[in-house]
Amino acid sequence: MKFALPCFSILLSIFFGISAVNCASKSNNRQEEYNGIVATVNDEIITFYDLENRVQLVLLSIGGNVSQSTRAKIQSEVLNEMIDEKLKNQCIKKIMPRGGWLSRRELAETINNAIGEMAKQINKTPEQFLEFLKSKGIKSNTISSQIETGLGWIEYIKARFAKNINISESELNKICAAVKEKLTKESYYVYRMFLPIAKQSEEQNVAIHANNLINMLHNGADFTRVAKQFSKSADAKNGGELGWIFQGQLSQEEEDTLKKMAIESYSIVKSRRGYYILYLRDKRESGVRSITDLKIVQVIVPFREAKPPREIVDPLLDFINDLRKNSSNAETFIAKAKESGILIVSDPMLAVLESMQPQFRNTVANVSVNGFSKPIIIEGGILVLCVLDKKATALKEPSREDIKCQKTNEKLSLFAERELQDLRKKAVIVVDKKFTTK
Repeated sequence: MKFALPCFSILLSIFFGISAVNCASKSNNRQEEYNGIVATVNDEIITFYDLENRVQLVLLSIGGNVSQSTRAKIQSEVLNEMIDEKLKNQCIKKIMPRGGWLSRRELAETINNAIGEMAKQINKTPEQFLEFLKSKGIKSNTISSQIETGLGWIEYIKARFAKNINISESELNKICAAVKEKLTKESYYVYRMFLPIAKQSEEQNVAIHANNLINMLHNGADFTRVAKQFSKSADAKNGGELGWIFQGQLSQEEEDTLKKMAIESYSIVKSRRGYYILYLRDKRESGVRSITDLKIVQVIVPFREAKPPREIVDPLLDFINDLRKNSSNAETFIAKAKESGILIVSDPMLAVLESMQPQFRNTVANVSVNGFSKPIIIEGGILVLCVLDKKATALKEPSREDIKCQKTNEKLSLFAERELQDLRKKAVIVVDKKFTTK
């Protein structure tokens, strides 16, 4: 459950999309057709080559198949992001101290963390990811400059507006009391994206964009990857994951929508500020006040084709069930799986039972420590979950400081939105007629 957020650190996701990185790609017909200037932002240029590289990496990171019309919308959205980055960078240079806001050690740590996150998106280790970038002609300073702009924007917003935020003790008391009362209500495990409407004339385009993203999700795109690329809310860095949400924590429109949604479904909600895309991973009845921490190992029988026929699946099920029958516990089962030569055995990993998808949670809920689950047929193979450890922990209420930090971040988020809107209004932005932007 994610009530509290570290002060200001979550703002990284509000102002900076970690996974938007230049990615050199092979020439294509469109690039040969037009490789000039796409846009100028106060006399700084964005080329088609830069734009197309960014689009290619976005498509790689979000997964799923997209139509040509959806790709065109993605291209437009990426161009908007690149324009915003130019504006942010131009702005922060005016007040950034000579040595920057972060030490070299802090900056290096942030860059390494970002590379780790990028690598996960395409199922690579950080080392493999860096080699991948090198093979595409990407220099490491491309990533570094992106991160420095994002961090600089955070510091700029803090320097400009943090002094204007005051959360009184009476306001804090009301929020704390409300949070405590909500712990007893029905809760939802929610992922969310936010697409803001900067001005009324943009509403139709934002609505179309939201529907394009929904279509991508229905066609197999991963929600967390799409959220990291396109969401403008504070939870974007976590792939839009809000965790367990209690009644009253979200807007009335969102809450009404969640009550009607089926588990594992998506929905669009219009608000005064923009459009939300909700993904309901799970829901639970009121009164649940604990979580179960697990240490598990995944054992997988991989399929050689995407959707194998029953005559292939059934013998594999028989094989893994025979292995289960001849194993007295998880430790023995894992050892036999490694000896088999055909099963994939993961390293031990941590998980929260209540946060697992219903299919897996229901299967592993009654498995005892050092036990293993029944086989689960998943996309790509057959899965058995081995439980090495299980511990139930009572949910803790967020502290007053946690709640204060969260409210501060929410208010700074609003200041950041308004500041970027003002920068756009004052800027001289010229976009080639072949491309569209907001």
